[in-house]
Amino acid sequence: MGTTNLFPTDDTTVGRMVFLLRGGFVVLALGVMLLVPLASVDEPRPAKFGWHMYAAAVHLPEIEVRLSDGSIEERNIGDIASGFRPEIDYFLPVARHICERQPNVDSVQLTRSVPQHRVVYSCTSF
Repeated sequence: MGTTNLFPTDDTTVGRMVFLLRGGFVVLALGVMLLVPLASVDEPRPAKFGWHMYAAAVHLPEIEVRLSDGSIEERNIGDIASGFRPEIDYFLPVARHICERQPNVDSVQLTRSVPQHRVVYSCTSF
């Protein structure tokens, strides 16, 4: 009386199973790589995990410095740092940098348009 083997062990069947498993893994990985950014397409740019994450323009904050004599001056943030990323909050480090290096500064106001944010730091707080 013969028994039927549910899992044949000949080389062609095993080779096909391995091929299908590998192919399935590749298709699944490609699907994830396409679907995750595709879900972010309608979000405001730059969207985290979106295709445009590193390609979109970053809105740099505007800096206004109030000096000891009461006058207000604008500063260029490009002179302080470059390569800004939208998900990192640079406001506190930039204000601290300005206050530490310029003794006649009383306060630093930073304003960003996207996402909208405005903060005023007093140099006496550092």
